[in-house]
Amino acid sequence: MVGSVSQSSILAGRRRERRTGFLGKEARIFRRGRKLDNQNGCVMVLCMASITLKDIPADLHAQLKIEADANFRSLNQEAMARIQRSFDLDERFTTEAVNRLIDEAVKSGPEKPFTRAAFDAAGQSAKEKFSNRHQAA
Repeated sequence: MVGSVSQSSILAGRRRERRTGFLGKEARIFRRGRKLDNQNGCVMVLCMASITLKDIPADLHAQLKIEADANFRSLNQEAMARIQRSFDLDERFTTEAVNRLIDEAVKSGPEKPFTRAAFDAAGQSAKEKFSNRHQAA
């Protein structure tokens, strides 16, 4: 027996689910966890942590609500998605990744100085390509 649910009530719930597609009280949330029963009769309880945000500025709440509506999410889902995205960005820009980018830049060799002549040549080349493209059209 897990929590206050017996094995016989779980089996009865499975039979009810097969008949009606509804599990009933056996699948309800209890003690901030979700009870799941699988095919072999085991019951698992998944507990998820929760946080409460207090004193959220009105403009931030309004912006979050607008974004949640635009992304077809609840406020809670939008907040979790944004928090996850911030951790993903932090992970991308770890010191390991930054050091790898720096090493690639150093290995590429010294940069050629950009002179006025090189700048004028690039401008002339762009003008020629532009005029050739518009003459052909």
